[in-house]
Amino acid sequence: SYCNHQLFDTGCGLNDNDYKTGAIVADITGSDLRLMGLGIFPPPDGYYKGGIAVYDTDMRLITHHTGDTVSLQLPFDSRVKLGSTLNVYPGCDGSPETCKDKFNNYGKFLGMPLIPSKNPVMWGV
Repeated sequence: SYCNHQLFDTGCGLNDNDYKTGAIVADITGSDLRLMGLGIFPPPDGYYKGGIAVYDTDMRLITHHTGDTVSLQLPFDSRVKLGSTLNVYPGCDGSPETCKDKFNNYGKFLGMPLIPSKNPVMWGV
């Protein structure tokens, strides 16, 4: 039932530059980064979850987002330090609600949310 596109791929059709946020590393604690510049009006908690943080050509999956702090699946190496600038992109969980409400892109949604999860042909009515 979830979308088969990857966020920002050709099928999705969204431009990643429209969602890119430049942010400056203000604090590093292991895999957690506190970032300045996530916006004048910070997005809601979880907005960046499932997204990526990019430094140069090095990318990390964002596993958690609260306020100005993101948690990464793996920490960056020593090149990323206080004052480094990262590009941060939001995540998409592939649900029709996220496609519609967060990205206003439901016309490109490639999921089948109305197909029943229990097939009556296989399991009976």
